[in-house]
Amino acid sequence: GAQVALVQEAVPPLELDRHRAVYGEIAGHRNWGSAVVALDPAVSIESLRSVRIPWSRRRYLLTNTHPGSVAIARLTVPGIQPITLVSVYGVMDGSVVSTMLRVVADLVPLFDSPYGARVILAGDLNVSTATKDPKHRARAEAVFAAIRSLGLVEAKRLVAAPPASSADCPCGDGGRCTHLATWGRAELDHVFVSPSLAGQVTALSADPAPVEAGLSDHVPLVLDLALFAERTPHTWDEESFADEIGRRHGAGARDVVEQLVNWADHKERELASAAGVRTKTLTRFPTNGCTTEPELWLQVDLDLEPKGIQYTISVRARGDVVVQFGNMRHPPFDTEAARDELRVALNTIAGVDIPAGQLRRLPTFPLAVLADPANLLGMVAVLDRIATESHTASAMTGVPSHVTTATLTAP
Repeated sequence: GAQVALVQEAVPPLELDRHRAVYGEIAGHRNWGSAVVALDPAVSIESLRSVRIPWSRRRYLLTNTHPGSVAIARLTVPGIQPITLVSVYGVMDGSVVSTMLRVVADLVPLFDSPYGARVILAGDLNVSTATKDPKHRARAEAVFAAIRSLGLVEAKRLVAAPPASSADCPCGDGGRCTHLATWGRAELDHVFVSPSLAGQVTALSADPAPVEAGLSDHVPLVLDLALFAERTPHTWDEESFADEIGRRHGAGARDVVEQLVNWADHKERELASAAGVRTKTLTRFPTNGCTTEPELWLQVDLDLEPKGIQYTISVRARGDVVVQFGNMRHPPFDTEAARDELRVALNTIAGVDIPAGQLRRLPTFPLAVLADPANLLGMVAVLDRIATESHTASAMTGVPSHVTTATLTAP
């Protein structure tokens, strides 16, 4: 049977465990809404309401238009990379085309986030190209074009034998067209998938049994996938990176990454408070792009003129820490003498032993070393010094553009 259901115009039954459904009523004025329901106890779902995108620190809400008309959940299947499920209902509140275009616009940040590489979007969109009316057909095409612009592919175009169209399809080309009658003769329900999942779609069928039993007025579409364990490259942020570290190396390693991220956030605010204005940014957390082997950089963006970047360390998903000696280009750590002071301080951490010959290179040590609270404290002390003392030389005078005092503190 089905493992997950994306439903619309429905209410989860009272006997369903609330952790098995992501659901909301539509804008509070209808007593039903859209939902993602985990039917198989072997799978789990988690609500996804907002995301981050690479070029912004803010979070973007994904369900601004008619809350409850869209339900979004992260599906976890044992041994499989998570999939984002989007259940959509095209609310007929005025123009359904307007509603659907706003819904798609709300979803754009999802596809720019770490959670947008593996998506299944499905639902009763209430728009159809199965019509002879050129105006309605053109507007429906605009909705589907907007959905395709997210990078999604309609599932019925991926299978060798999709359900047959109705002989009396309203488009006038019944039996030869690709429209699937899901509400009477009309095609209102659709399923879309990411290209990364397209090769794993094995079948798409229409099940008339719920309509025949009086349980629904829509024929459900059933999508079958044979999911691969191979992982899909995607973009990363500090949250998804910490999740990946936890998946590979355990909760302790994830905690280390989260504490380093928290340190950066606190240190950025501390420096801004001391200077009266933000002159250094520590919370950009760049990564190495769209990949399955992410690397997260902790760095100091020097925001006064001339601007610059002081590299500190990076953490790789494989489980090591890279000390960015070879990329430290700004005072005072642009000298080997200053970097050697950092090396000596790092070598007081149990499990770290960086030779003097590595001051122009990128030495590494195991992330597991920092699971010891005392070792993490030592790492933070070194990062604190780099963040506090780093500056760019003035383009006019060659003197530091700003100077702050050093403080070494734990997160």
